[in-house]
Amino acid sequence: ICWCYTCKATLSKVTYVWSWEFAMMINMDISVNKLSGELPSLLSELQMLEYLNLSHNTFDGNIPQQLDHMVSIKAIVLSLTNFP
Repeated sequence: ICWCYTCKATLSKVTYVWSWEFAMMINMDISVNKLSGELPSLLSELQMLEYLNLSHNTFDGNIPQQLDHMVSIKAIVLSLTNFP
């Protein structure tokens, strides 16, 4: 399953979709979407996720510590984001 979402929205507006509809997702590429705000910790609930591309967005705050619980993750791409 691969989901690519193109929008001009804040991350908080699309967060609800991730919580249960995409629990079995393996690849997520939401790069270059002008997403902003804090990265939600509920991303860690995507336990099957192997690849996460968040590059070229304008996130605030820190990377949630809960992402350490993503047991299947192989790569997280954070290039050209605003994380401290």
